[in-house]
Amino acid sequence: MTKQLTNEDSVLSSYKNASHIVSGGGYEASVNGIELHSNFQPIYSLSHRKPIGYEGLLRGIDVESKSISRSEIFNTLRSKEDVIELDRLSCYLHIKNYVRQTDELNWLFLNVHPVVLMNGKQNGSYIEALFNDNDIKPENIVIEILEESVDDKDKLNEAIEYYRELGCLIAIDDFGKGNSNFDRVLEIKPDIVKFDKSIIKDIKYNSVANRMLPNLVSLIHECGSLVLLEGIEEEEQALRAVDSGADFVQGYYLAKPNRDLLIDITSDAVGEGGMDLSHLCSAYQSRVTQREESSTRKLNTYIVAFNGISDAIKSGQPVEKVIKDLLQLSGVERCYMLNRKGHQLGNNYFPEDHAELFPERFVVLEEQTCASWFRRPYFRRAISESGEVHISRPYLSMTAGIVCITLSIMVKDQDGNNIVLCCDIDWTDR
Repeated sequence: MTKQLTNEDSVLSSYKNASHIVSGGGYEASVNGIELHSNFQPIYSLSHRKPIGYEGLLRGIDVESKSISRSEIFNTLRSKEDVIELDRLSCYLHIKNYVRQTDELNWLFLNVHPVVLMNGKQNGSYIEALFNDNDIKPENIVIEILEESVDDKDKLNEAIEYYRELGCLIAIDDFGKGNSNFDRVLEIKPDIVKFDKSIIKDIKYNSVANRMLPNLVSLIHECGSLVLLEGIEEEEQALRAVDSGADFVQGYYLAKPNRDLLIDITSDAVGEGGMDLSHLCSAYQSRVTQREESSTRKLNTYIVAFNGISDAIKSGQPVEKVIKDLLQLSGVERCYMLNRKGHQLGNNYFPEDHAELFPERFVVLEEQTCASWFRRPYFRRAISESGEVHISRPYLSMTAGIVCITLSIMVKDQDGNNIVLCCDIDWTDR
């Protein structure tokens, strides 16, 4: 049964150009011949293995029964007043449709149009009325801000403060796209940063992006914000998201937008009703095990040879003689020694074909006599735990301009001096 709404809702009277209906238990509206409704896409916590919120997405159907996105709907508007009215209507539909089918344990993510955002206090009372009329706590609302579309930073900060005072959470949307950057994260201090889908899109084909993602997530965490990766459309992207340390994920691989919250939603990643990420977690655990076993096999050859050299040095054999076997192993970039202060002792020891390993543009860095590597973690760990082989994280080698890892160990030479033996290994494609 279809019921025509009256102005009994305190916020409803402001919608001059819309006729509102309740159909089949869900709230809908019609504006300029476009039928509007809410879709909700679940946002999953990887730690909790279940949805912790839903993004409200405005969808429309035109007179030809074609689906229209939120941006397309707003692009049909000509005046600032119409934009504000439609944004209010969008929030109205999302909140009405949300509260009728959920409890208070989940967040509702709301996109706020930049025009409305820039007039937060002036035009914002409607959102308070919506909260009050629908008995919803502001703490359950996440306001999504597309900050790169806002030119006036003072007004942006004022609007953010307004929503914070209400009790809402703040999320920066599409981070990594356009001009968005870390200085805005530091200034806005959002509760959540949503990475743009372009960051995850081609990650399985881009080894650099794959290595960078965990570091980007870590940097955002250090800024005090949680990380949400959106645009997860296949298992490989989901597994990389889990590996990155991100807190939340969203995308078609997990669940497509739906008018109802997780009713009859299933996918390859989640269980019945879209409530269980056990398949994805099991796949990730299997991958980690395989990766660690593969890495151990690859590194074991280097470690055995490295230990043999350190034993030979301790027994008084010349470095130049005992290091030859290690330098012949595939992937070895260079070997070198440091004193207890981290200063390099002598030049590097290179494989015979090392000339092919060094791009001409990095030749200026090849001479490293008296260089200091004190700040390198692999040196400090070797000093603090003598006699143990340490393996660094992948990093960019200043010598060859490639991604490498470093093996390091502190031993005593034939004169009783403590030295740190180091070996850089090409890790570009690992």
